[in-house]
Formats: sequence, structure tokens, C-alpha cells
Amino acid sequence: MNQHYIVIDQDGLVVSAGVGIPPVGAIIVDRAEVRDLRRLYVDGANGLVPRPAVPGATLEGDSLSVPSGPAGTRLRVVDRVSDEILWQHVTEAAGAAHVLTLADPGAYVVDIDPPSPWIGVQMEFAK
Repeated sequence: MNQHYIVIDQDGLVVSAGVGIPPVGAIIVDRAEVRDLRRLYVDGANGLVPRPAVPGATLEGDSLSVPSGPAGTRLRVVDRVSDEILWQHVTEAAGAAHVLTLADPGAYVVDIDPPSPWIGVQMEFAK
């Protein structure tokens, strides 16, 4: 009998999914799209649950507010046109947002890359 299954890594993240005879160690799941499975992880006794997401950055006038995310989150602001890294930081602890001033008109990319199991976000801003 064919079954839908997932294979997870040591962090509980889904690394592969399939239909058929599940390999040893796979977890049987209800039918789901692979893109949806990548947003899930195994949380101990809670089983398969959604991965937590970090909030996105916001731009108000010249002030760009970048949330710190959990400890170990890599933050980066890049000029979209020149690919120049304008600012980068790795958080040591969750805390207040970092506020940057973007005085020049342009296009900017903000990368918020948290550690596993969190889901990161990449946003673009133009001013």
C-alpha cells in the first residue's frame, strides 16, 4: 500500500517527502504538498507543527526597522542596484528591533535569516 511520508533531519526539519513504501525512520503523513511540508517540523511530542516565522522589516520614511529575531539570526541590508552590503549583524539574543536610516532614494533588500527551525524572510523596499 502506498503511503505519504516525510523524512526529517536531526533538527526536526523535513528534508524529503514521497509516496510509496516509506523508508525506515520516515513519518507517515496525510497527503500534503512538498512546499507546505517545508514549512513544518517535528516538535517532540507535539508531532508535525508549523515552523515559527520571524516578523518582517518595516520602512517608515527614512527609518528601516529590522527585528532582531531569535539568537543567532543573521540580518543584512543590501543596496539592490549595486549589491553593496550596507549593514549586517548576527543577533546574540532576541530583543528590540534595529533601526537604520536610509536617507538616499533607492531599492533595498532586507534578509532576515534565523536559525532552525525558524523561517526566514527576504523583503524588498523602494523609496
